[in-house]
Amino acid sequence: VICIDNRAVRTVLKGHLGAVLSVVLSLDGAAVYSGSEDMTIKRWDIERKECCTTFQGHTSAVMTLCLTGSRVFSGSIDATVRIWNPKTGECLNVLKGHSGCVFSLCVSGTHLFSGSWDTTVRFWDTQTGKCLRVLESHTGAVLSLCVDGSTLVSGGAEGVVQVWRTDRGARVRELNHSGSVQSLSLFPPHYLFSCCEDGSVRMWDVISGECVQALQDVVSNSTSTTITIEEIYIRSNVNNA
Repeated sequence: VICIDNRAVRTVLKGHLGAVLSVVLSLDGAAVYSGSEDMTIKRWDIERKECCTTFQGHTSAVMTLCLTGSRVFSGSIDATVRIWNPKTGECLNVLKGHSGCVFSLCVSGTHLFSGSWDTTVRFWDTQTGKCLRVLESHTGAVLSLCVDGSTLVSGGAEGVVQVWRTDRGARVRELNHSGSVQSLSLFPPHYLFSCCEDGSVRMWDVISGECVQALQDVVSNSTSTTITIEEIYIRSNVNNA
């Protein structure tokens, strides 16, 4: 756990038996959830520096996590998405339909979106567990997802960002990178930041599809696949100084 003010290590949490592949902070900042190669998810109390709950059920590595105030969602190499009680670790539902590893998740209200190695994005109802739509357009694994209102964006290993309308499942446009799209972030009123494996970040106008700015070498030699809006500005300012 790192303090964002001075980037000093605040706490080291140990307990997984394999590599940690995904991490998400609780909405109140008091707990962190980690998904591991050891097939488990752990909930950590940051102040007490201990594991409170271990979530067991996946049959392969846990690749991605996301959460709401009342649910934790996980995607795994076992091609399933699981819904969990964040306090007890009880598995509430198992969502099946993908035919390959689930790399990415995002949630909006009672709707969950999952991206997979099978090149599809699935649109789920979190209350019933039913798959409402299958979005097909990528030709590579769907590595990243982000949703804001009726706009969903998905990033593929083939270097393409697809923009979708969630209310009707329609593809609006296609945006191109030079390599796999590792991370996405939507920013009001209608901007998208996309992070590519080549270290570049592009800022897009989602409505027009225009690339407003391209920042090179913002992310380099990093094992992280997530970058925040704040980090983009900090790193681009340092590089341009």
